Amino acid sequence: MRINHAIIGCGRVSHNHLYACSKLKNVDVVHFCDVDLNKAKELSSKVPLAFCCSDYTEIISNPRIDSVSVCTDHGSHYDIAIKCIQNDKHVIIEKPVCIRDEDARELEIISKMHPNVTISVVSQHRYDPLVNAVYNIIQSASIGKVTAISGFVQCSKKEEYYNGWRGKLSTEGGSALINQGIHTLDLMIWMGGNIEKVFAFANKMKFLNNETEDNICAALLFSNGAIGTLVSTNTSSVEWDSYIDVVGESGSIRFTTDYPNRILSVMLTKNPEVADELKRYETYRTEPPVGMHYYGISHNPQLKNFFNTIAGKDRLKVGLHDGVQTLKIVNMIYNSARNIK
Repeated sequence: MRINHAIIGCGRVSHNHLYACSKLKNVDVVHFCDVDLNKAKELSSKVPLAFCCSDYTEIISNPRIDSVSVCTDHGSHYDIAIKCIQNDKHVIIEKPVCIRDEDARELEIISKMHPNVTISVVSQHRYDPLVNAVYNIIQSASIGKVTAISGFVQCSKKEEYYNGWRGKLSTEGGSALINQGIHTLDLMIWMGGNIEKVFAFANKMKFLNNETEDNICAALLFSNGAIGTLVSTNTSSVEWDSYIDVVGESGSIRFTTDYPNRILSVMLTKNPEVADELKRYETYRTEPPVGMHYYGISHNPQLKNFFNTIAGKDRLKVGLHDGVQTLKIVNMIYNSARNIK
């Protein structure tokens, strides 16, 4: 089964989508779209005979297109995704699925009316080998009952990064959390389960002209009683650094979520052999990532899983509901932080 794919939004992360598609023998990227037509033409120059446009409805109305990558600003995800679903286009949406919870719920409602449409939300780190190894350890209870999970993200951004749609509530929805910290939060939810309560603070320390935060921290209460913390800041001088601590009754694991993934510490009192096996990831290396190095390379397996699901060869690992659940916690944190008097 050959799949004709289109990319809507030809900015930074679109290169990861194109590269992932190029690794697959049954996928042809045939159409590119960006409101800046020059960006679409630049990206399409890597693909012979591809079409370009500046109006995404041209792609959605095209019966030749089977599937779409949505790589636009956060605020447009909902409008594009819902039209894709309504026109029976399989769709993979860059994080976050959208900005507002009510829009995310509407996407779920509409998706049930189109059960043959495959919908995924980018959560590439759920496909990282090391992250999967940690997840499997948690699921096997080798770490015992999880009692605490903490995440930390620091990165460096410059003023020019916010020229355009970033830094605005209507198009980005937030910054340090919904754009950067969301990767770490998503993994914390995946590993620890649902989060029931949050208490958060957010402020602007560096980018004072933005509408959005550049500093945010949250205290989290998981459904099983575990507690957690998340700190995410865009004010650092470090380009990118992120890690997660998972503490259980029988051990603990600290690992990075940037590229390459690394185990920073591991202790499993009841299963030391599992800890020894996990340590092999300290020297784990894969092919270099495309574009921003901290994106990693796991767009490749996520898009492969997406296309194999369309072809009936696989089950979708990260679906629409996963993205909706992560957005729900993002907005719980924002609601708490923005209502602090």
